[in-house]
Amino acid sequence: ILEPMLRGTPVPVSPADLPLLTRWVIKTAMVLEHLGANVSNKFFLPAEHSAVRTGITLPANVYVWLAHVADPSLAASAHEDDLTFRLDDYPSAAPGVGYTSTLSAGAFAFQLLCLRPHALLLPSAEPEFTNGVGWQAYEQQLWPAAPPVTWPPPQALDHQRLTLYAKRFVPGA
Repeated sequence: ILEPMLRGTPVPVSPADLPLLTRWVIKTAMVLEHLGANVSNKFFLPAEHSAVRTGITLPANVYVWLAHVADPSLAASAHEDDLTFRLDDYPSAAPGVGYTSTLSAGAFAFQLLCLRPHALLLPSAEPEFTNGVGWQAYEQQLWPAAPPVTWPPPQALDHQRLTLYAKRFVPGA
């Protein structure tokens, strides 16, 4: 399924493909984080690495999107950021932490966002992500599963939008 995505070729993504493709994205983000400059402060825990590797489970509070890149000749790029955030319903609580990773290769890009709310706060509702740029035309949500997933999305990211897309969850970016 990845080969046609890298070329930008339309391909059906079946519900059975979603967990495998999600696991591949998470594994790739974990590898990118491990190779990153900040060796001492890693976001993903050893138990999460093991769970993804063995296929037991996926980390909690993970969100994954697929995007289409307009010019597949652009060099592959990876971008990652550590995040802090506050929940609007709990403004006085300690901030949570998060991690985002965006990778593009060929006509394919993925973006992963993983959030860890403060330990005392376990919101029951899924977070709502604001995206004033209208990213939904450029992406397909892969996880949590939101079938049907179609490839490619209706619009493709050019170089400038890809740069903005990679930083969309970074406060002040």
